Amino acid sequence: MALQGRNKYKISLTAVLHDEVEYPFSLANFDKYVRKEHSEENLEFFQAISRYRERAAKVYPSVNSSLRSRRTTSHGSVRSISSAFASQASLGASPNGPSRERIGGAASEEAIDAGERDKLKDEVDKLVALYVVPGAEKEVNVPATLRKKLMIEVNDKKNYHPDIFKPVEQHVYLMVRYFCGGGF
Repeated sequence: MALQGRNKYKISLTAVLHDEVEYPFSLANFDKYVRKEHSEENLEFFQAISRYRERAAKVYPSVNSSLRSRRTTSHGSVRSISSAFASQASLGASPNGPSRERIGGAASEEAIDAGERDKLKDEVDKLVALYVVPGAEKEVNVPATLRKKLMIEVNDKKNYHPDIFKPVEQHVYLMVRYFCGGGF
């Protein structure tokens, strides 16, 4: 029995975002699509945070540079991204957001070289200014509560661990997925 419509391909948005599929579902084609629909900031945000995560993994050894996890079922794309973006509770976070000490793992704040810390701070500041603050050039649509928690982590707690972006990443991912009509 042939599958109908978009379900016959079983392509996950995660695979598309990691450029693991070919035409017509390639990352390049997806990029063209989001640009045509005037929502490229979401894809650009996701890619910028992925690059930051890779660079920060050198400073924070406990960081997994990829947010991928194994697919466990035919509907694994939903479960894989949900498990990849672990809930704040499983991160050992306080209700006010991720804890630097617990999220930082092996690299405590004292162990981070001042120069590396400044580089991370500069990069986080650029990401926040470009994508997160209200009125930003490429502002992503996130709830004020997520925006506020991220800003507290960055500005008040001076936390530059890439996991501080996970709640915002998850929200953007789900919006992109919804935007695509749930076809991924």
